[in-house]
Amino acid sequence: MLKEAKKYLNLEDDWSEDDEILTFFIEAAKQYVQKQIDVDFDETNALHRLAVYLNVAHQYSNREPTGEKKKSLEFSLKSIINQINLTG
Repeated sequence: MLKEAKKYLNLEDDWSEDDEILTFFIEAAKQYVQKQIDVDFDETNALHRLAVYLNVAHQYSNREPTGEKKKSLEFSLKSIINQINLTG
């Protein structure tokens, strides 16, 4: 998922300086999504991946406490997670 996450973040694929932190964010986001949905996390499911990439982008871009951006992220993630829970 690292390569696709880097595309989502508009990072060059061959730029590896932040690969370790991005991998950490991906794993944490997968765990977060898994706890929020009623089915097993599926890397082939576009909504599952989108929820992870949205979370990763937020964590990567905002490494400090946030205000309004956090609310926007929460709304977006809740919307995606609701869709996942509705469609299985």
